[in-house]
Amino acid sequence: MSAAERPFAKLLVLDLDETLIHARDRDEPPLPWPAQRQVARYHVHLRPGVREFMSSALQRFVGVGIWTSASTEYATAMLDRLVDRRRLRFIFARDRCTQVWDAEREQTYWRKDIAELHGFGFGPGSILVVDDKPKGLECSHANLIPVRPFEGDPEDLELPMLRRYLEQLGPLDDVRQADKRRWREQFEDEDFDLDVS
Repeated sequence: MSAAERPFAKLLVLDLDETLIHARDRDEPPLPWPAQRQVARYHVHLRPGVREFMSSALQRFVGVGIWTSASTEYATAMLDRLVDRRRLRFIFARDRCTQVWDAEREQTYWRKDIAELHGFGFGPGSILVVDDKPKGLECSHANLIPVRPFEGDPEDLELPMLRRYLEQLGPLDDVRQADKRRWREQFEDEDFDLDVS
């Protein structure tokens, strides 16, 4: 195996809702685009390129996990037919998050503390977290790759761009050293083929 094909010795942690998928309750008004699947009471829109992205992530990273603030039952149902769950290092749900009160906004949010991940054998400099809600990772911003929330748009290019960006971060000794706040700017003028299946 060449160095270019060798998996990155990193843990890639992916949020689920508005990062990989968009799920709408059947009682909510439908989006103008058809959903790709129905799961329980939800119409589920897959983010364009999600299958290719997941396949690539599972090949390129030593560890890939899902961390959502939803319930475990919801997460496993949504992941069925999207990814072989046995290939994931873990599926963390709401029980691995801490509910925090935001006094400024007068609402609660879910915090994800990457200390929960240390038992997997990865140091803080080897953990990347992809999430559309940066507030939940306020204690670990240096590990965060923020993505735009996915709301069902079939022209969304976030995952194809992110896949390319991860190829740059993977070889780094400490991913916290890279400024990831404006990562997508370097790809906005490029063309990407979309997997809309």
